[in-house]
Amino acid sequence: MATPESTAVDVALTRVIVTLQAKLTAALAAAEVAIAGLPLDAPAAGAYFMVGSADYIETVVPNHLVSCFVYQAGPSEIESHHSGNALTYSAYQTFEMDVVIAYGVAPYTPFTRAGKTTTGADIMALRGHRYNAGVINALRQYAADETSIEDIRKVSDFAGAVKFNEEGQAVRGYATSTWEVFQNATVFHQTLST
Repeated sequence: MATPESTAVDVALTRVIVTLQAKLTAALAAAEVAIAGLPLDAPAAGAYFMVGSADYIETVVPNHLVSCFVYQAGPSEIESHHSGNALTYSAYQTFEMDVVIAYGVAPYTPFTRAGKTTTGADIMALRGHRYNAGVINALRQYAADETSIEDIRKVSDFAGAVKFNEEGQAVRGYATSTWEVFQNATVFHQTLST
């Protein structure tokens, strides 16, 4: 079933948020098993946001220990046109989106990893990798529904972004994954009046 082109991106971003709200907690629980004791809380129900760009993240982050941001990362494109009638035709629309999990410092018990005792920065980086793992698993398994999202493919992910305070202590981490979203879209021809 095709989504109108004019609302297709909004419909897909909403689908991603709904999917993550429903499936991220379980996906994070599975990712946490790999490192016992690693703090990996899911965002609270009110901490999922569809924003216009990454610029909005810092305005919301201080209010939540863990939050999730979803936004369109580039322009949408019509990939191919299919036959239709004089007023509409169907097409594949694609666009890139980013999913960012922003997370604050959480209590942890230091442990040995690769022969050294973990630091706060190590824990923040490990949490970022696990957050990305949870997002990747949840979206790959559940985001495509053949209505709002035909297919979804991970383009890249980066979990190493850690923000430090003036004393050099890790205070916030960011796990970002970029996705290419494919949609069946209905394109409405514009009629010009003379």
